[in-house]
Order: sequence, then structure tokens, then C-alpha cells
Amino acid sequence: MARPALPVFLRIALVLIALIALILTANYGVQYITMALSLDATPTGEAMIRKFILVSTALYVVLIAIPFVPGAEIGMTLLSLFGVKVAAIVYFATVAGLSVAYSAGRMIVPTVLVTILAKLGLRRAAAFARQQEDLSEKEWLEALVSRTDKRLIPFLLRNRYVALALLINLPGSALIGGGGGIAMAAGLSRLFAPLPFLLTILIAVLPVPLAVVLLGT
Repeated sequence: MARPALPVFLRIALVLIALIALILTANYGVQYITMALSLDATPTGEAMIRKFILVSTALYVVLIAIPFVPGAEIGMTLLSLFGVKVAAIVYFATVAGLSVAYSAGRMIVPTVLVTILAKLGLRRAAAFARQQEDLSEKEWLEALVSRTDKRLIPFLLRNRYVALALLINLPGSALIGGGGGIAMAAGLSRLFAPLPFLLTILIAVLPVPLAVVLLGT
């Protein structure tokens, strides 16, 4: 005898609880790593310093690509410890991490998203997402614009690359997924072409490293 399906609200609640638990665990982990980096901020010898920066940068690329994980804190820690010496490294590591998140989003085929929404009981959302399978990026954008009555949403969709750059630099963006979550959502949406996305990210994440270089800190 088949087991009765859980109510929609309960399925969504269970998913949200699991996500919150995962996010909290990841946040505590990043805080611990950042603290450990700060405590071990004075490695002796040029070789040890290079190894320290290399390991920290690799960790930073991985963490900043994960949605809701405040990996940017590691980048800021590196900038505060080594200043101009690592500004370019942190800059390109940020671009690399966000590009990884975007690529991961692009790799998720619409069918997977439709299946997830359907299993959560979000039938209307699943039906709408299913339309994406047979549409080009331009047609998908036009479909989204046509389904919104408010002026702001179509404006943001048409100027989506500017909106993306502003969103990544928005204070408190961690609440909506952080840089990794935003980049992954951009890839998943199929509204952002790879090259324009990369150019947008190159500009969007430039201010902080550039300020470090110009101020000579």
C-alpha cells in the first residue's frame, strides 16, 4: 500500500528547515575558518606566506561559489592581512568563484527544476518552468516580461545585467543567497549569456580590490 503524500506546506517546510540547518552550519564553518586565518596571520618565511595565500585563495573560490555561504569574509580577511599584495589575487578569485556558481546553475537542466517544483507540490510554478524547455533565451525573456503587469519587473529584466551588478554589491545580499547564490540563480534562469555575465562580474567585483590598490593599504 502506497504511503500518503505529505501536504504541500509540510514538504516546503521540511525543505526550508533542511536548508536553514545547512546554511547555519556553513556559516559557522566559515566563521571558524576566518578566525583561524586571522589567528595564523603571521606565517614566517616567504614560502610559508605563499602557501598560506594559495590555500586561503583556493578555499575562498570554493566557498564564495556556494549559495548562502559568506565566503567573501575570507577574501576580506586576505585583503586586510596582505593588502595590495593580494588585491589582484582576491579579485580574480572572486570572479572565478562566481563563474563556477554561474556555470553550476547553467548545468542544471530545466527538467530538474520542474521535477523539484512538482515534488514540492508547486504545480503552477512547475508548469511555468516547463515552458523554459522549449524556448530560446530571448523567447523566455519575452515570456517573463509579458507575464508581469508591474513596470518595475520588466524594467529590471530588460536591464538585468545592471541589476545583477547592483545586486551582488547590495549590503545584506547574503540574505538572498550571497554572490554565489545570485550567480547560480543567474545561470539557472537562462537569462544571462556567459560572456556578458563574465563582463558584468569583472566590473561588479572590482571596486573593493581597486580601492585597496589605490589607497595602498
